[in-house]
Amino acid sequence: MRLALLLVAAAAALAACGGSPDGPAAIVSSTASPTPAAIVSATPVDVGRIALPNTAGGTFHLRPAAGHVLLVDFGYTNCPDICPTTLADLRAAIRRLPADERSRIDVAFVTVDPKRDTDAKLRAYLHSFFPTGAALRTGDDALLRRAATAFSIAYEVHGTSVQHSALVSAVTPNGRIAVQWPFGTPPSAIEQGLQMLLAAVAPA
Repeated sequence: MRLALLLVAAAAALAACGGSPDGPAAIVSSTASPTPAAIVSATPVDVGRIALPNTAGGTFHLRPAAGHVLLVDFGYTNCPDICPTTLADLRAAIRRLPADERSRIDVAFVTVDPKRDTDAKLRAYLHSFFPTGAALRTGDDALLRRAATAFSIAYEVHGTSVQHSALVSAVTPNGRIAVQWPFGTPPSAIEQGLQMLLAAVAPA
């Protein structure tokens, strides 16, 4: 999927619960993206080799099955506004899709606050929005930061004060981030982008 791109600073896409940390490496914003609010990369980042512990047991690879799109969101369960709003908007967008397309959307939520987000708490939180979603949690900060950086996510945790970038990433079966949506993107725009992505990855 070829898209015309315009380079912008990553800070423009940052949002946080209570402030914004210094941003990760620059991302790119599109002048011809799948939706007006979408952010796409001139050279899509390969995240398919990244794997994080799944609170349901085992390891979750951040790469969807053939014909599927994986939505990845970073946040934490005590987030008062951005995280629940983002998950609710994603749920609303996915519900707008036909049933056969909904079944090809997978969701993963990665906590940036693993000390307070226990496996059970994180899993219950995500499943209140997406019953089959993958709740991912690691106490290895180096691993978490590598994963976050790959998704252009910055985060800082100081006690109960947490700041994090607010971007939802859509990963396609080639293991690359195809599209990112910043906080506040309307569900209708996300739905439009998902339809385009699903069409692009549909089996021949």
